[in-house]
Amino acid sequence: MNKNKMNKNKKGQEEMVGFTVIIILVAVIILVFLGFALQNRGESKAIESYEIESFLQSVIQYTTEYNLQHIYMQELIKECDIYDEGCTELNNELENILEKSWNVEEGSKIRGYKLIIYTKDREIINIKKGNETQTFRGHSQQLTDNSIISMEIYS
Repeated sequence: MNKNKMNKNKKGQEEMVGFTVIIILVAVIILVFLGFALQNRGESKAIESYEIESFLQSVIQYTTEYNLQHIYMQELIKECDIYDEGCTELNNELENILEKSWNVEEGSKIRGYKLIIYTKDREIINIKKGNETQTFRGHSQQLTDNSIISMEIYS
């Protein structure tokens, strides 16, 4: 009878050890999944080309004040291109919009940007900030018969 009681105790101990191992394995698996979930949540998604395209569409439809009138940025670009007037205002307004729209700081997903407005004959506006990297998204758009706006965002 004494031997039978010892076998029951051993069997009970083995079941407890097995149960403990299962609990530890489940806890480790949960911690691994939790670690992956928190790591991915902290990362920012990359900028997509359609976001840059939408931004450029918004910029050219943006209204600004020039010569006591409210005009679209696209008209100010034409004014700068054809008559060489309003270029300073255009540059200042674009720099202000870019500064507020694209965060180029330490730890940001954006390392830099470049916005160029040009014709086949000359460069009208060239605004750069931050660092140019090998990883970037961009978009170009025809504004008039002559001018093109192009933007690249570096990550």
